Amino acid sequence: MRIPVTSMADAVSRLVDVSMQLDSQAVRQLLDQSGYPADRMAQHTERILSHIREDHDLCLLGASFDDVLVGLIALKLTSEVRAVIRYLVVDRQHRGDGIGRWMIESVWKRHSLSCLEAETDDDAVGFYKRCGFLVHPLGKVDRGILRYRCVRDLSSTSSPLAGCTE
Repeated sequence: MRIPVTSMADAVSRLVDVSMQLDSQAVRQLLDQSGYPADRMAQHTERILSHIREDHDLCLLGASFDDVLVGLIALKLTSEVRAVIRYLVVDRQHRGDGIGRWMIESVWKRHSLSCLEAETDDDAVGFYKRCGFLVHPLGKVDRGILRYRCVRDLSSTSSPLAGCTE
């Protein structure tokens, strides 16, 4: 089932703060779809929830359509115009519908960002490229998987690190 969204304004109006719903079944079900093997999923979900609870600078936003939570993005604002995506997950049934891109565009506009960063692996690096991020291999490996730093920056497109470095 495709979710029709006719404009960016429509997507932004549907992105809501779900920080107070961390223990809800809807949030847990989405986090359980974040790509970890089933035997480690519950532990991984608890680790994410603990991180969100402990880091008061994280903003957890949800994309909801017809009162059903279909996407989550956890964002840390590092300055007035910079942010880091800590977690992004879209319900399996709605992957490919553009919800992940809508969430990125929504936070980009909502917070008037000039730089947005994320760290990911091979499974999601193509998604970030399609969303306008420049990709830089980090060279570090997690569970045998190469990690990447993804940067979307208004100040330069020549380097994935330009304008966003600390």
